[in-house]
Amino acid sequence: MKILNKAFGFLLILSISKALFAANYQSEIGGVLDEKHVPFVLNQCSRSAPQNVTGTWKPDKNDIKTVEDQLFPILKKAKLSKIADRFNDYRLQYFGIIVDGQRVIYINAFLFSGENAGSFYIGPAPETCTAKHISWRNCPIVACDGSAAFWGIQYFVDSGFFNFFSSNGPAFVQPDD
Repeated sequence: MKILNKAFGFLLILSISKALFAANYQSEIGGVLDEKHVPFVLNQCSRSAPQNVTGTWKPDKNDIKTVEDQLFPILKKAKLSKIADRFNDYRLQYFGIIVDGQRVIYINAFLFSGENAGSFYIGPAPETCTAKHISWRNCPIVACDGSAAFWGIQYFVDSGFFNFFSSNGPAFVQPDD
């Protein structure tokens, strides 16, 4: 009986460890979203998104820490002051994708403060993103228009550089004739 209890205890610890390891990493300002959301987040309506995506992978804590440590200085250096000045008001969603054979973290960013906190249009997302379960930590945020309130950038993991920044376009209003 003792051997059975020890075996059960070991299997329980192993399964808990495996579940914790498999969980998507979350930081204070961002989180890795499930790979099932990649097709949706790549379907941006008013900005460019990664092309030639051939697969997915799961970024870990070290990958995200690297991105978060380097992103703000990159935005400042690129003279994106409108974004850099409010960097802490943004939330970042991370998606591990393979682009032309390279591991890339696609960062989907959106302003999350003040009047728009939590009020986003989420289009035809996967079934798990129902109105009852919408959270930026588990459902991709895709908005049309919004200018610098919504943007994306790619981080090429193996070479350590950011590229392909793109923000949403402004709303277009047809003037009355």
